[in-house]
Amino acid sequence: MTAREFMDFLHILEKMKCNTRHGWTSTGRHESVAEHSYRLCAMAFLLRDEFPGIDMEKVLHMCIVHDWGEAVTGDIPSFLKTDADEATETDAVGGLTARLPDKKAELDALFAELTALETPEAKLYKALDRIEAVIQHNEAPLDTWIELERTLNLEYGVADCANFPFMAELREIAEERLPEQPSEKEIARALEREAAEIEKAVPKGAYVVALCVEGREMSSTELAGTLDAAMGAGASKLCFIIGGSFGLHESVKRSADLRLSMSRMTFPHHLARVMLAEQVYRAFTIMNGGRYHK
Repeated sequence: MTAREFMDFLHILEKMKCNTRHGWTSTGRHESVAEHSYRLCAMAFLLRDEFPGIDMEKVLHMCIVHDWGEAVTGDIPSFLKTDADEATETDAVGGLTARLPDKKAELDALFAELTALETPEAKLYKALDRIEAVIQHNEAPLDTWIELERTLNLEYGVADCANFPFMAELREIAEERLPEQPSEKEIARALEREAAEIEKAVPKGAYVVALCVEGREMSSTELAGTLDAAMGAGASKLCFIIGGSFGLHESVKRSADLRLSMSRMTFPHHLARVMLAEQVYRAFTIMNGGRYHK
């Protein structure tokens, strides 16, 4: 590779800084292709010790080059990309690698592997790529979302991350992190996103109990009677929903069969789960004629 060939190639890659993606940043501007690639590479570098048996150097190389074609074609969101768009981007990559004759064979093989998604390295690269997009999406202002994304973002990358326990856990917690002192708008946005995830997770035919401060306070015996009646009426499952520190979205509470309050006091989320589990056990003991509640 000559210095001139290298400089000419860098001028093309500079367009990755100029070409924007569909996603927005937390400051309310479109992110660039280069910015997405940078954080993706940082993720691969920082997680290099989490996946024994996988060639993380190759994964990092995949993350570096995966969007080079968009320096030529620009970004097309995954939910809009057609087979023709994929072919155009593949041609663009071929044109780029042809500019580096002594690197062409190595780069072509790398692109072929990451596109085929058959090796562990390619599958991990794709999981990282998808989850970076999800994280960025959740960091963006809610008013930048289109309607499709309100459901797409709940599923995007889940199957890819399922191949790796660490990535599956990361995908599960890839949610919006509120600042120390969130505004009312930020709280409302977080509750709306959470409500969409809750709606998707609630099993069909379930009797839904939403725990909220304005809910009904019940004795253990009353709770047992309520759950017994619900199951007698045909409820196939029981689903209890505990909100975070800012409670639950109104849509979640409206759709619940019962609003329940464990106390007028406030409890830590994890403690509330333990208390609820104990009360459900106690309720079923009562339903079965036991005296555990005494």
